[in-house]
Amino acid sequence: AFSMVNARVKVTLFWTLILIACFPVWWTTTAVYRAEVQGTLEGGSIEKPLEVLLQVKVISGLSVDKLDSSLRSIPLVPNPNKYNLAVVPKVSSLQALPPNLESSDALDEWYLKSVDHSTTTHITIFIAEKPISTPKIHFGKHNHLWVDIPPKQTEKSIAKLISVVVTNILVEPDTTRSEEELSMIQAKYDTRYTISFTLANANPASVKGWDFLSAASEHLDPILSSLSKLVKLSVNSQVIHYTFLGGPRNLQPHKDNAKNNFYFQGSELSYIVDPNAWNLDFVADPSETLLNFVLYVPEKRFSPLYIRTSEGENSKTNGFLIPQWGGMVIVNPDDSTSGLLSSETITPAFRVFLSQLREFFAIPSFERRIRTLQTKLKEASLSGNVEILPSLNGVSEWEINAVMLQRLRTAQRSSQDTLRQFGRVMEKLPGIPLHDSTAKLVNQAVALLHKVEISLLSGDYESALASAKDAYLKAETAFFDPDMLALLYFPEEHKWAVYLPLFLPLWFPLFGNLSTEFKRYRKRQTRRKPVSDRLVLEKVPLSLPSRYL
Repeated sequence: AFSMVNARVKVTLFWTLILIACFPVWWTTTAVYRAEVQGTLEGGSIEKPLEVLLQVKVISGLSVDKLDSSLRSIPLVPNPNKYNLAVVPKVSSLQALPPNLESSDALDEWYLKSVDHSTTTHITIFIAEKPISTPKIHFGKHNHLWVDIPPKQTEKSIAKLISVVVTNILVEPDTTRSEEELSMIQAKYDTRYTISFTLANANPASVKGWDFLSAASEHLDPILSSLSKLVKLSVNSQVIHYTFLGGPRNLQPHKDNAKNNFYFQGSELSYIVDPNAWNLDFVADPSETLLNFVLYVPEKRFSPLYIRTSEGENSKTNGFLIPQWGGMVIVNPDDSTSGLLSSETITPAFRVFLSQLREFFAIPSFERRIRTLQTKLKEASLSGNVEILPSLNGVSEWEINAVMLQRLRTAQRSSQDTLRQFGRVMEKLPGIPLHDSTAKLVNQAVALLHKVEISLLSGDYESALASAKDAYLKAETAFFDPDMLALLYFPEEHKWAVYLPLFLPLWFPLFGNLSTEFKRYRKRQTRRKPVSDRLVLEKVPLSLPSRYL
């Protein structure tokens, strides 16, 4: 009997020790691996205002010291918390203008030669006193502007004028629109874009294709070259036949018998446009943002086709913008057109594409800029005429700098928001693994954001933008790591739901046997004690004499 009890105890203890020893092994092998993330996921503060670096030169008639003091004391309105005005270096004087310079183009070239390129600035402002009654602001083709002021203007009023100009043109180019409106129109922020140009031809009997290369070389290459300083761009073109307007409702154009043409109302554009039915089967890189620009040739029976404005007139551009998707222009070729659409025929359409591309990259038209600035000058109790010289590249250097400031702030904010969300996801969902490659991307993104702040302190905005773009890419890549997404919605309770039905049935008999053997052991120990010891433990009744009762 003793040998049987001993064997039973040994078997029970053996399997109990086996399970206890295997538990750490199982826990280690099923644990979620998480690499170490160095540093903070906050990536610095985004509330630090960016400094707009100005170089101011006075030609005559003003006190250099007073103007310098006034410029440094006036904040940028209406967003002093986003940007600071910094004059680098101190306001200086310049020689008088040559007497033979009369045209704006000639003045623009002369001022360009006077720009100090050794100093890193966003824009150079020249101030000249002239016999005029109202200030006039000239925006050059490059990275400078000049302001003609009437005599006896105070330095404070000039500084206030410059502050309004810088705020509403150089750092906030479209203050007439809310941020919600701008976000709806502008292309989604990205570091790489694919621009697709499509000839949607509903009249293949007459039109076979288009001279895209010549038109693109003349109108697109200059602006794409300028924008390449900010983003990576790739361009593609295609021709699609038998593409018709009308949309899901299959609307037909209205006929104007008086003018012998056809038209769609501007209010009908949301119904006639159906990009999904246009068979734009160009597949872009999913990591890049796609912008579509469509040149539409209508059917012969609906030609010429126009877009009618709310005033009852035909649209001058005969095109329209589709927010965050692209743009479209309707072209009505001559009856004599056959084969390819020539570069001369599609040049007006490409000029419209150029203005639409500017809108997508937050570069408003000159007309809107002028209206905005004149409105803001009136609100500040100032007056002034505005002239903007068009650049041969389709976008001026000062416009590129304004976009650079905006994209720098957007890239910095987006990177930090992504890293914060990454940290929250890792904290709330402990079942998500964090591999070494993903942790490395996060660490690099955090380091790049710190590098952005260092570049901003030194005024090197190009390096800051490059670091911010790299940080954005690495943060987005880490956040959307497919190895993490596979277990993104795998809760911790599932682990217990899977393993408990396997191990719990084994633990019950073991614990039951252990409890039984322990009780038997106690019972055997009690039986082995001497009788005298057991009597001591017995209860002895207490009897008292009756006199105490």
